[in-house]
Amino acid sequence: KATVSVLYWSQMSTPTDTQNDLHVQLTNDSSIVSKASTCEFNYFQDPYVKHYAVIPEGMENLHKYRVGPDAGKKTEATSKKQLNRKHNVSGSGKKKITRRAPLIHRGYAIRYVAVDLIVKKYIERLTLEGGASFQIVLLGAGFDTLYHRMCDLGQLTRCSNFIEVDFPQVVLRKEAIMGMHEEVFSNENTKKSETGYHLIGADLKDLDNVRTQLLNIKNFSFSDPTLVISEVVLAYLPTSLSDSVLKWVAASFPNATSVLYEQVCPDTSFGLKMMRHFKKRNSPLFPLLDYPTTACQPARGEKLGYEQTCAVTLFDLIYDNHTNLKFSEEWRKIEPFDEFEEWHLKLQHYMVWVGDTKSHDVALVTTGTGDLNRNKRRPVDVNAVEICKSSPADIRYGACLATHESTRIVAGGFGIGANSLHSRITTISHTPSGNHVADLSLALIFMSSASLSADVIFFGGRQGPLKPSGSLFKISPSDSNKTTQINNISSSPSPRWRHQLIATSDSKVMLVGGQSSAGIPLGDIWHGELSDEGCLWTESKSLLPTARHSFATVSLPGTDEVLVFGGLDKQEYLLPEVLSLNAISGEVVSLKPLPFGLYATRAVYCESLKSIILVGGITATTSSSNQNEIVLYQWSTESREYVGEYAVPLPTDTIFLSVNHQAYVDNNELVIMGGGGNCFSFGTHINDILVRINLRCL
Repeated sequence: KATVSVLYWSQMSTPTDTQNDLHVQLTNDSSIVSKASTCEFNYFQDPYVKHYAVIPEGMENLHKYRVGPDAGKKTEATSKKQLNRKHNVSGSGKKKITRRAPLIHRGYAIRYVAVDLIVKKYIERLTLEGGASFQIVLLGAGFDTLYHRMCDLGQLTRCSNFIEVDFPQVVLRKEAIMGMHEEVFSNENTKKSETGYHLIGADLKDLDNVRTQLLNIKNFSFSDPTLVISEVVLAYLPTSLSDSVLKWVAASFPNATSVLYEQVCPDTSFGLKMMRHFKKRNSPLFPLLDYPTTACQPARGEKLGYEQTCAVTLFDLIYDNHTNLKFSEEWRKIEPFDEFEEWHLKLQHYMVWVGDTKSHDVALVTTGTGDLNRNKRRPVDVNAVEICKSSPADIRYGACLATHESTRIVAGGFGIGANSLHSRITTISHTPSGNHVADLSLALIFMSSASLSADVIFFGGRQGPLKPSGSLFKISPSDSNKTTQINNISSSPSPRWRHQLIATSDSKVMLVGGQSSAGIPLGDIWHGELSDEGCLWTESKSLLPTARHSFATVSLPGTDEVLVFGGLDKQEYLLPEVLSLNAISGEVVSLKPLPFGLYATRAVYCESLKSIILVGGITATTSSSNQNEIVLYQWSTESREYVGEYAVPLPTDTIFLSVNHQAYVDNNELVIMGGGGNCFSFGTHINDILVRINLRCL
């Protein structure tokens, strides 16, 4: 039968330390609810976590487990009503799990996947090396459930001790909750386990006491192979203390593997949003400022006494470490998802850090392609960049932009609605006046438009993630911006969003790809001819070689050629493809691909450079440089290939997410506007600035 021991140690802390510790402990409470929601929706199998996310019956006196200056006191903050609200219990006492957004579900599911993957590889490596037994130590374990899940999977047969370390108050709460659900936590699998399960109540700021508590554990040995895991724990300590913990592990365990799950890249726009979030919650991320990228982690490990260290972002862990992506296929079946850009940005701002105190032939992770293009970026002279406030009508993301003569028309998207709350926007406005000129019949995002001789044509877009529109309508700038629905006078393209509509003549358009109502990328091509009667659609016999959405297109002036760049496919792989489409015949020709996958970018033609400029978007290297910048990718129309990239610097305190944005050329100036997105659990950001770049300076 498994032995469960609980060891406590507490210290006198200064009021400031206690308050900081309290805020750190509260991050456990908020994350456990998100984990529970993630598992409730079957993103990951964890039958234990839900019991930590709701207050068990009989534990209304949780004031005994409070932390901070009011520890042990029954205050107003621990009334039954407030406890119910905090711990997700209805007024009738019925337990429930608060539902989180799909992006949050993915974010916590990948955390499960990443840590479990490392644990599995660690055990496999031990077996390959002929190791006998091992130990696992979780630092800042909180309400982690790894022990019970590994028991269920039979992964602890050679594990002598499984040890969790956290603040005494957290350990007390965990012990109490497990006691209230003894039939769940002491199931047949844990009863059969011979692994010692130990909870240590201690403060990582006093490592001598942590060492003492470890030595009190029966059969514990510092010399045994030991896996030490810390998930977003050391990040809350000052760098000197965080380093002390890692250095202590390296000095104390001659055969240890330390694993960190933490944030990276604090200086990008997404990183700035992330850092402000944690600061606002009084839980600033200290070590991140000293070790900002994965590239600097090996030197960090060497300095702290590790023989070999490797760190990869979650993006690289998924796409470059041969991780089985079957889990993401399953996720797509659970609930609609349409925040791909924000998802990939989240992946690029979290890392898995692995440090070994002895050399091994088999690495648990390998360095990805994060720095593939870093040295190729040429900085744009700051004097060539003008940044100004956007007009209120342009502060939205996922909007549709069209330019018609001297008028810029912006339609739909997501921003501040009429009720001053974030919502999809129905308004259509134009610049230079900035006036609201018309309304969409539906609140749509991710539409596409094409400028014809007299009108601007709009097609598609979506309401909810699986509620696309198949409507076609036009705006006539010369006729008081009148909005008119266009009838389809033949079979027409299916409703879609994240597609492209391109003008191929004064009265003809081409429709390419996009996302279907089933959430599956499309590869079809349609030709539309407009007349007074409506639009006559003809489906091309040609198809894109890979169905895709969120790609960029641009027409080459004076030709019948339309170029297609990148996109995202069904498996959510970033496509490097460059395609040439003939607007007349519909023929599709594959050109030399980009040296990297790219999507969510915007394409404009620059006459002075004889090039296509791809503006922003997502690549494997979007965040690797840890710079607050907008990246421009240059594709030569003469050599017909990618020739390099530029970094447009942004002020250090300015957030501009170059996704879900728009771009166009105005008198040899590249104008970038709109954009933004939901930055994981850090809040929504909508760009409120407009960036102008003098293309003559490139």
